[in-house]
Amino acid sequence: MSKRNENLIKFSNWLAPNQSKFEMILSAIAAIALIMKMQHIQSMNFLLTISLSTLAVLFYISSFATPPEDFTIMDLFANKLLHWGSAIAIIGILFTIQNWKGSVQMIVAGSGALLIGIVISFMKSESRLSITKPTLILLLALALLFTPKEKLIKPIHSAQNYHSN
Repeated sequence: MSKRNENLIKFSNWLAPNQSKFEMILSAIAAIALIMKMQHIQSMNFLLTISLSTLAVLFYISSFATPPEDFTIMDLFANKLLHWGSAIAIIGILFTIQNWKGSVQMIVAGSGALLIGIVISFMKSESRLSITKPTLILLLALALLFTPKEKLIKPIHSAQNYHSN
């Protein structure tokens, strides 16, 4: 194993017990930034982008934490799929909120990975994987995916029109 992989595993093992705290802080920052953006404060785009991007990186890195000894190959696969899918879906959510190109592809890819991971977790009744957060991310991503653009653009993106007039 390379030194880079060892460092990634060490960092993700340190991150694992603290992940919920970081997730709550970053989610709160993102929510505040979104509310401020809807109140026509243009500089919140940067804060929203940083907080959601960091949250996505957090999910990605946490997939490399050393699994418990009793994890099966399917548990490990589902765990990685849930973390990677969460990261991709969060980037898709960010792209949708910022009205960037590629948002639909990111949400579809992330939601597909999350859906497969959740199904695998349900199929294994003894699975110890927590699917609450991935399910919430999946629901939010699908809600943004199926909400008509006109409904999203008006409240979220009106800040750009407000400042350009």
